[in-house]
Amino acid sequence: MSLFKKILIGGVIYLVFLLALLPAKVALWLMPLPEQVQLSGVEGSVWSGEATSATFENRQFEQIHWDINPWPLALGQLSIELKVGSKATAFSTKGHVLVTSSGVSLSDMNIESSNGFLIGNTRMPFRTKVGGDVSLFIDDFVQGLPLCEQLTGKLFLHNLQVNNQFGDFPLGEFELNLGCKDGQIALNGDERHNKLGLSGSVLFGENNRYRIQAKIKPIAEQPEDIRNSLNLLGQPDNQGYYKISFAGALPKI
Repeated sequence: MSLFKKILIGGVIYLVFLLALLPAKVALWLMPLPEQVQLSGVEGSVWSGEATSATFENRQFEQIHWDINPWPLALGQLSIELKVGSKATAFSTKGHVLVTSSGVSLSDMNIESSNGFLIGNTRMPFRTKVGGDVSLFIDDFVQGLPLCEQLTGKLFLHNLQVNNQFGDFPLGEFELNLGCKDGQIALNGDERHNKLGLSGSVLFGENNRYRIQAKIKPIAEQPEDIRNSLNLLGQPDNQGYYKISFAGALPKI
């Protein structure tokens, strides 16, 4: 083997080890994050590293750890195993994130948080305050137009409490199925999985727009304020259900 080939092979091997051991701090210096994202306590390599905390949109996320699979990079894809937080933190998640030229895909993603953390300082209509916790399980998500191409999973709302100028509403537990309909994110639930006698769906589209199509009937477990207000929805059908149809825009969180 010629001296030139030996030098070339040695240089390639050096570059491979250099990239494999590239410190995450150096990578952030070479490719800084957007101004609204701040990381602190960064350790490890760009391929397998961690940060003590991250700040984004006035929210602080703790105990961030990532592992990047280098092989999909040859196909122009970024494959990350991500873990954030723990049971002791206000927000936690773990799962697989794949970034391609077509968008973002998620798989086996679990998210646990409180409503207070997610809503933050957002001003809600009617001076509304929302309490309780959220568990989100995404089996599979593929980004599409306008929002999704594929989505399966479940959303659980625990001890949901809504307080506003109209009263205090202990809404309890909800279980909702996640789906994708005409490119929009769909949440579907029925009265078997809540104590409000409520069944229906919510569609989320572009620009924070949403549309609700549901029905509700009086049951003993409902908060009294809700049960007494159902007649405001009009006349019930022959099965005792009141129709709910509403569209609007979510406040920016």
